[in-house]
Amino acid sequence: MELSQPLEECDWVPRPRLTPLRRLGIVTVEDLLTHFPRRHEDRREFAGFPRDESEVPICICGEVVKTSVRRFGGWKKIFEATLEEDSANALSQPLVLRWFNMHYVQKMIATGQRLVVFGKPKLRGQWLCLEHPEFEVIENDDEMSIHFRRIAPIYPATEGLPQRVFRGLVYEALRHLREGEVETLLPRKLEGIGRREALQQIHFPESTEALAVARDHLVFSEFFGMQMTIASRRAGLASRRGAAHCGPGDLLERFLRQLPFDLTDAQARVLEEVRRDLASLQPMNRLLQGDVGSGKTVVSIGAMLLAVEAGFQAALMAPTQILAEQHYAVLGRWLEPLGVRLALRTGTRKEETGLGPLFAAVEDEVDAALGSAGCQPAVFGSLPNTARGVAETVYSRGRLPHFERPWAKYAITFTTRNRRQLSESAREIVLQSILRWKDHRYELYAACVMPDHVHLLIEPMVERDDDEGKPVFYGLARILHTIKSWTANEINRAEGTKGAAVWERESFDRLIRSQSDLQEKFRYIMRNPWDTNVVGQGEDYAWVWD
Repeated sequence: MELSQPLEECDWVPRPRLTPLRRLGIVTVEDLLTHFPRRHEDRREFAGFPRDESEVPICICGEVVKTSVRRFGGWKKIFEATLEEDSANALSQPLVLRWFNMHYVQKMIATGQRLVVFGKPKLRGQWLCLEHPEFEVIENDDEMSIHFRRIAPIYPATEGLPQRVFRGLVYEALRHLREGEVETLLPRKLEGIGRREALQQIHFPESTEALAVARDHLVFSEFFGMQMTIASRRAGLASRRGAAHCGPGDLLERFLRQLPFDLTDAQARVLEEVRRDLASLQPMNRLLQGDVGSGKTVVSIGAMLLAVEAGFQAALMAPTQILAEQHYAVLGRWLEPLGVRLALRTGTRKEETGLGPLFAAVEDEVDAALGSAGCQPAVFGSLPNTARGVAETVYSRGRLPHFERPWAKYAITFTTRNRRQLSESAREIVLQSILRWKDHRYELYAACVMPDHVHLLIEPMVERDDDEGKPVFYGLARILHTIKSWTANEINRAEGTKGAAVWERESFDRLIRSQSDLQEKFRYIMRNPWDTNVVGQGEDYAWVWD
């Protein structure tokens, strides 16, 4: 008989037992023999009946001298069986076995039967009780030696497979299995005993020592097999050929220089290991693990920048929309000055006033280079048409989503076309245009005009009331069109570049959701000239307003 032989081909397996065996996932002889016992009961010699309750389970044997059924609560029943030990005397105290609402038990237990029971003794009134104990009826038949007077295995079983039946099937499987039909997985110098003997002793051990040796052999074999599988997969991975995904590192160095902190030794070491992996022609297979706050995100961004610099795209995935938005804000703050284009895509989310958007990914390919880094400019999304104002929640989507609602505050960023550098006089024109409409169309919390982009933190004001008396707010499209149109004309006139495009048509706006969110965006805008090294730390920057 081979281990791979299906049980349905074995004549020692009763046909009615095949279905419950399949419920346990047992189809072959090997499945049956590797369905290991969950515990063992030493039935060579039973201890005497307990005299006190205990939290430690006991295994005892005795004869049923009385059975009874008591009803309570109408249809509910308690079945009790009184058990006496074999050598009972006048001082012996019987043990009460008790089951609640388990009607089938009373059909299995009768007066005069001998039982092996396993459970915790509890004192209930004057009697020691075992409540819902595991039990097995001892039958004087040809199979008694399999189940009694030995260390007996107790299996994780299922309905239709009593312990006695399952134990008998395992015994038959081992009886038909020859030594040469079971291959030992361990090297010869580590074998100790063979796998055939280990299977015999794990199911029907001759002693507790033999059981321990068999268990060690099987555990060692399982771990050895896992290690061999891992080594095989690693060798297969090493033989695969791919493409390098690592750029020269200029973009990464610029990113690291602008960080307000230095990398730890561990971060620097891991980033160097990732760089070697990306530069290799073999596919990278790496898990980055660290405590919360240990700096995994910075290392991940570094790896992404190496891939982007090599002409590829990279995705940072997050398990929740909130976390995705937090990462998006951090990446925007760190990568926007480097000219790396970002996009956010999340699932549907319920906002305070209804369902939120399904954010769209940037669908066009990365096709334009900027400087030595080979990255595209940051292009975010076109605004919805809200020229007539906003009286209720409005959602629209260009390259990225736009979400407007009454009484809302927004952090807005718009960039120059092809990262055109604004002169000092041009930056002054932009800042004066922003201040011109302050307290007329919006309340201004902060503004910063950088050499190639602009940051605003605003709250649109009420433009008018509609026919129902509801306030209608100035729309972001109207606010930004006014600023962009006027400043583009003035800058071209001042610099003699009539008709040249100054601003990207698209912009990025983010709804401010909390006071802490507002403070974070305010600090980001105020520190932007310092964090991007446009001016030195602590130096004044003329085109910031707060």
